[in-house]
Amino acid sequence: MSAADPEELKRAGNDQYRKGCFEEALRLYDRALALCPDNAACRGNRAAALIGLHRLGEAVKECEEALRIDPSYGRAHHRLASLHIR
Repeated sequence: MSAADPEELKRAGNDQYRKGCFEEALRLYDRALALCPDNAACRGNRAAALIGLHRLGEAVKECEEALRIDPSYGRAHHRLASLHIR
């Protein structure tokens, strides 16, 4: 994996997320976002990892940031709505 490729870092984060390794997924998403901070999908994935870690307030902020970047990002709308009904 190239440490300079945000898409590779995001994919690696997704792999860790699927394994339930939310801390490692979050770390990889953070690295990807350091390289490409306006990646709405990566912000949404970061929110999902935060939800897995029960850090719901932070997850809300990530969803809101994803929607600021891409107002049509459906997954972020869905995650944000699910967080508001918890």
